[in-house]
Amino acid sequence: MRSMAFILLFFSTTCFAQHFMIGIDGGISTNSIPKDRPANNFANGGQTVMTLGSSFDIKAAIEMPKHLEVGIGINWASIWFRNRWVFNDTNFGRITKNDLTTNYVISYGAIPVYFFINKKVPMIRGFFYYGLSAGYVHSSAGASGLQRAGYATATDVKLYYRQAYNDADGFYTAVTAGYALKLRKQLYIDMEGSVKYFSMKSNNPSTINVLCFPLTLGLQYRK
Repeated sequence: MRSMAFILLFFSTTCFAQHFMIGIDGGISTNSIPKDRPANNFANGGQTVMTLGSSFDIKAAIEMPKHLEVGIGINWASIWFRNRWVFNDTNFGRITKNDLTTNYVISYGAIPVYFFINKKVPMIRGFFYYGLSAGYVHSSAGASGLQRAGYATATDVKLYYRQAYNDADGFYTAVTAGYALKLRKQLYIDMEGSVKYFSMKSNNPSTINVLCFPLTLGLQYRK
């Protein structure tokens, strides 16, 4: 609650600054696979693959001398990966194909609140920028625990598991780079790529360390 109040205060403050930026962006994201998984995973031992999630940001900044800007933002990210285990089994002389897929939901909504600093490099019709950010993150996986669905026949067994991590809290940091293209006097479209690191504490598993790699597109209003 205090974090949200501080964000609203900062956003309102930027509106009275001489030079400021307010922006929103969103796009796709993929993530690394944590070493630790929750207990009760039924498809352990199969092929683990990265999957596509989503990432959205709202941010505001005040422009400083030497093409620097400092600001605050809030992010929403979905983080998960998939494990698939396919094998044949023989029951009463009949070969059964088993296809077990587990979707590990690290977070339906990891929400970092962060400070950032960017360096701008002026270019034709816009500017390139790069920077660092750090802050606090809360992660929610919704209903934690194991859920199962699927079907079984005489020759095929196909099961879908949803294994959710527990809610977690921790530290967030990121390295960001992008390009902002001027559309008109005060409106820019920006393309951004980031490497984001989440380190969170939970009780199943105890520690969640994961890297996310979002690519986003957004709009910026600059005064």
